[in-house]
Amino acid sequence: MTYTRTNVYNLPPAPEGEWPDWYLWYAKGVQALQALPLTDKFSWRYYAAIHGFNAEKWEEVDQYTLGEYLPGKDERDIYWDQCQHRSWYFLPWHRGYLYALEETLRDTISKLPNGPDDWSFCYWNYYEKGQNSIPAPFLAKLMPDGTKNPLYIEQRRRFTIPSSQIGRWALKQPYFTAWLILAGFGGPKTGFMWSGTDNGALENDPHNIVHGTIGGLMGRVVTAAIDPIFWLHHANVDRMWEIWVRAGGKNPTETDWLNGPIPSNNGRVFTVPRVSDPAWTFTPCDMTSIAALGYTYDSFAVREDDDVSSADVTIQPAPDRFQALPKPSIGRPSGVGAMPFATPELVGAQDGPVTVVGYETDTTVEVDNSARPKLASMMASPGNTLGTGNQLAMKIENVTGNYDAVTLSIFIVPPTTTDLSGASDLLVGSIGLFGLEEASDPNGAHGGAGLSFILDLTEVISGQGWQGEDVTVRIVSLDPVPNWANITIGKISIFLLAGG
Repeated sequence: MTYTRTNVYNLPPAPEGEWPDWYLWYAKGVQALQALPLTDKFSWRYYAAIHGFNAEKWEEVDQYTLGEYLPGKDERDIYWDQCQHRSWYFLPWHRGYLYALEETLRDTISKLPNGPDDWSFCYWNYYEKGQNSIPAPFLAKLMPDGTKNPLYIEQRRRFTIPSSQIGRWALKQPYFTAWLILAGFGGPKTGFMWSGTDNGALENDPHNIVHGTIGGLMGRVVTAAIDPIFWLHHANVDRMWEIWVRAGGKNPTETDWLNGPIPSNNGRVFTVPRVSDPAWTFTPCDMTSIAALGYTYDSFAVREDDDVSSADVTIQPAPDRFQALPKPSIGRPSGVGAMPFATPELVGAQDGPVTVVGYETDTTVEVDNSARPKLASMMASPGNTLGTGNQLAMKIENVTGNYDAVTLSIFIVPPTTTDLSGASDLLVGSIGLFGLEEASDPNGAHGGAGLSFILDLTEVISGQGWQGEDVTVRIVSLDPVPNWANITIGKISIFLLAGG
């Protein structure tokens, strides 16, 4: 049987004061799993701990009582703290994780009185017009029958994802794997990775941004999966992976990805409890076909007015004329012969770290004098653009701090502007700092290196009369960043990616 995951906003309407059946069964299923002890592999909290567990952080949000019995350390080392972030395996791991809980909920719901046996997850498509708010049943303290609603989470900070915060740039990425200054659709090449530094394009936008905007439990890696809205968000991220593949994107073909992670790396493989196999292990290769997994989606459009075959989202293959890059030690993305650009050239950088506080912070990326004539010549092409086959990329790196639930919109001030107070900002893109706390820990796996992001600057700066001058960057937060968050950006750089 093939199960269909439906847009949660397109469920059949219910009578006034009632909920569509899907919500009622989801709530009852969650409630049943919440009633199980933390040591039960099929309990709600056990599944959440597979994503991430921290006793202190869980106690803060009333999800753990100090001294409560935990599974043994050997068991926790197999199952818990497994989530793959800033990782080559971000997408396949989360697909398997979602798949396993869906099966458990379906089995649980089917055993309830009058429970359906074909229940499956819905997805929340916050890109769709009028659907960017958390669905109403997740915001009600009580269910229609007056009992406590397990879908309600008090700690959520925001209920609506501003349309300006999320984009579809990830779907335009020609390669799955990040490489040098190419963000990559799926993330950088890694081993088993609980929390790395570099974000793939889809993981940043919309994944991180939605997590950070909602905040509360969703705003922290170690508590995110406790929130029932987490699973609808990840169903949409999973759907976007399938959209990218259907539009021409190619998953990696290296053995290290297909069969990864390598068991000798931290001695870990992907292991999640399933009703059919409490010690189920899987690889990315197992996750490449949703048809083989027995599910599909009701739509493969980002928005209903989109066509996945349109130029807006179709993956454009690299023209053969583009120059091949020398092979670096990290290895190329899978299946890549000729890369679309010559070696990226650093043309400008911010001088020293910048502290992000309040609503708005300005900084300057100084363009190297030696690069100005070349940039001015390129921008002299018709329409004041870089010309065919050339791009500018902005790299934002070593972002550190102790507050994850932050989304920063990165703007540039038009190059011809002299009065910054009255400047009309030009949006380059947004970055979500989900996972910042762990990535900033000096005692963690990455020594506190923080997070890094890549944004495309080409279209934003084209047509603005820029001739290679220094670039004023404006960093804007949806909510004011408090001083105690200690958020700093170590470096902002601009790279030229010139076509062959």
